[in-house]
Formats: sequence, structure tokens, C-alpha cells
Amino acid sequence: MARRPWRDGFFVATDDSKPAEEWLLGLPTTPAAEVIAVVMAVRDAPPPTFAGGGKWEAIHGEMAGIYEVRCHQGGQLHRMFCLLDRIHPDGPALVMLDGDSKPDRKPCPSPSTGGYASTATRTTPAAAWTSASGEHLLDGHLLA
Repeated sequence: MARRPWRDGFFVATDDSKPAEEWLLGLPTTPAAEVIAVVMAVRDAPPPTFAGGGKWEAIHGEMAGIYEVRCHQGGQLHRMFCLLDRIHPDGPALVMLDGDSKPDRKPCPSPSTGGYASTATRTTPAAAWTSASGEHLLDGHLLA
């Protein structure tokens, strides 16, 4: 039996906002393109076999179960937080939760999970995200 391809989708908050999408659209073009390229490479690898190389890393501690895409541009570290949903009925998905930017080599000011830690350990994370009819949401849609 062939493996189902990984898809990508955006976390949808209770107010119907998509924090990761909003964060990506607010980035300058160069770091946004790099973040999107890493997400697409991870999705297509697929995620369990992707070698991070410092661009895709597991988060530990309070946010265990969440991954981050890391991009350094112009003295800033841009981070997209993601969840791997392996149990969605439509097949596995890389779910983009939110993003954050900070100056390089500076600590995060009071890191917050934004509720994502509980999402990462839920038994049915499928309810936390949406996709566009099963299509990949990043293929040319954000930087057209």
C-alpha cells in the first residue's frame, strides 16, 4: 500500500484567524520565501525523514511536540511553529500554527505556547487546522 503524501494547512483559531498565515504575509519577501521553501521541503520529504540542518528543529520543554522552521535574515530570527498531524482522516499533514520574529542572539521575551502545547498532545489534532480542499496551501499561493 502506497503512503499518503503529506499535506500542509494553517491552524485556525477560535476567532477564525490563521495566525501563521497572517505572520507569513507580514514578513518581508526574502524571509517569507525561505520559510515557505523550508515548509515545502519538509512536507515533501516527508517530515519524519527530513534532515533539519538548523532550518527544521524540534522544540523541547514546555512546547515539546511542536517543531519550528528557522530563518535568519537581516539580523532577525524568524520562526514558524508547526505541528505534525499523523492521524488526520484525510492523511498526514504539516500544520502551521504561528510565527515569531526576534533579533538574532536575543532571548525570547517570555515564550508562550499560545495553547499549542495542548494541541500537540491531543488525540484528535485534526480539529485544529484547515486546508483548501486537500490542496497544498503554500504552492504559489502566498508569494504570487
